[in-house]
Amino acid sequence: MAATPAPAAAAPAHSTAVIVGAGVSGIAALVQFKRLLKLTDVVLYEKDSQVGGTWSANVYPGASCDIPVAFYSFSFDPAKEFSTQWPGWQGLLKYYNRIVDKYQVRDRIVFRTVVDEARFSRETGLWTVQTRHVETGATHVQTCNILVSAVGALSVPADPPFDTSDFDGPVMHSAKWDHDVSLKDKDVVILGNGCSAAQIVPTILPEVKSLTQIARGQQAIVPPPVIPDNAFTNALSRWIPGLFSVTRYLVFSLCESYFTYTDKVDGVAGQQKMKRESDAYLEKVANPKYKEQLKYDFPFGQKRRIIDFLKYAPATNDPKFTLVYPDTIKSAKGHTVTTEKGVEVPADVIVLSTGFKVTDYLHPLSVFNGEGESLVERLKKNGVKTYLTSMVATYPNFFLLMGPNSVTGHSSVIINSERTVEMMVELVKPVLAALAKRDKDAEPPAPSVEVKQEVEDEWFARMRAEMEKKVWENDGGISWYVDPNIGKCTTLFPWGQLEFQRQTREAAASKDRFIYTATA
Repeated sequence: MAATPAPAAAAPAHSTAVIVGAGVSGIAALVQFKRLLKLTDVVLYEKDSQVGGTWSANVYPGASCDIPVAFYSFSFDPAKEFSTQWPGWQGLLKYYNRIVDKYQVRDRIVFRTVVDEARFSRETGLWTVQTRHVETGATHVQTCNILVSAVGALSVPADPPFDTSDFDGPVMHSAKWDHDVSLKDKDVVILGNGCSAAQIVPTILPEVKSLTQIARGQQAIVPPPVIPDNAFTNALSRWIPGLFSVTRYLVFSLCESYFTYTDKVDGVAGQQKMKRESDAYLEKVANPKYKEQLKYDFPFGQKRRIIDFLKYAPATNDPKFTLVYPDTIKSAKGHTVTTEKGVEVPADVIVLSTGFKVTDYLHPLSVFNGEGESLVERLKKNGVKTYLTSMVATYPNFFLLMGPNSVTGHSSVIINSERTVEMMVELVKPVLAALAKRDKDAEPPAPSVEVKQEVEDEWFARMRAEMEKKVWENDGGISWYVDPNIGKCTTLFPWGQLEFQRQTREAAASKDRFIYTATA
């Protein structure tokens, strides 16, 4: 669904707030600024031509969220309109566009525009933001009081691990799917076996000539949860007062139960339970030739589990399917892919399901504090340290949505994003109140809020202590959760989502943790 570009007036010389990125988190911030603060002097810059973030980029065949939409939607306006809990990327895009239009914030979005740099000035108390139009290259400079990064972690596709220049067919990443490329009667090779690959394989198998999947590691494949999911039951949730809330709570509880299994000690029984369920599922439905290869041998939760609602495991029985494991692509020339182990595979099309550059923090945004320090460089030097995943000391009026250690590998990212936005809203209230009282000729600096360094240090130390109790960093880490440069999990939040809610609400109520400048 193409979005209507915002008018040029949406890119002013100054605005109270600037948001970078129109994905789920950016939409939440834009809407809640208006809903909860009555703040409309906001500009959101989005590099693509429509809202949706992940769900405007990941439009590959079968693309869908693996969390039921009853829970993978905003609490202030949940998605009740679907006849299924798995509406796919098309349904999710429709939902997010509905939200943007319902709350009348589309005219606050400037599309096809990248924010290259933002610099804070201690003298003025303002951020200077430099943007660039994707097609024309035209630049624009504006200032703002509050800067919100919602660029996300899953936005920059990983590079191919081989030279693609000698291959005579299309090579496309799952997040850059080219729908003009026909797969009908083609020999297709897919590299990777994570969640996106598990959705692509069963979806494209009916039309291809052959499909060879090449994978280096194993995944925890589990059967889909047994939940009512048909047009009638989903309609009932709209008609019967309170039923949708019950459904949402039950999905939340199921997701949180998975989280308890990530503890190295207390989660062992749950890990063993999930291992039995996964093995039994594969014994029942997977191709006997591949079932032992498909079974995983690491603690459940160390990698993101694959909920097999599109039936990847049964699809391995298709005679057109071949699994090459453990292996990876070494070279691709002409119409042949050669693996590191010397296996040659015919290929007309190569699909890369190889994930994202999750450690390219804030990319492509460069953020500098009042002392000229690069935030990206600071994160690289200090172990990717933040306060509550969303603030960094000496960076006033700056908030990270879905920042380091904020992601949930078991639940809906939207709940995390909403809690962060709610905390941000409370923390900027004194700033906005001071701005409202300021005379237009008031002396700088403008009012601001920032977390105290000692508060950041204390929270990060507690977070790291909790992280060490979890399975994610075992053996140096085997998934994208872990930054390979430092061997630490810089992606996931090490407590459950109820604890995240408690911590963000406690922080919002504890103004003594923050430095307020030029406010009453």
